[in-house]
Amino acid sequence: MMQVKGKVVHETLEGGIWLLEGDDGKRYQLNGGDAKLLKDGQRATVNGDVDKNAMSFGMVGEILKVKSYTLG
Repeated sequence: MMQVKGKVVHETLEGGIWLLEGDDGKRYQLNGGDAKLLKDGQRATVNGDVDKNAMSFGMVGEILKVKSYTLG
């Protein structure tokens, strides 16, 4: 499991996708989370696993499966 801190971003690509723009300079497509996490511009620390085998239409970054998170 890994931990990524950054900003949650909504992009309208392919009907809408949620990203985490990590403070590490990488972008992760979020898989999971709830309405509390998925707010454009919100800062969060997300714990989860990168799915190296997953593919998406968004192709904006690795897919991060959300296990838990903290806001702020």
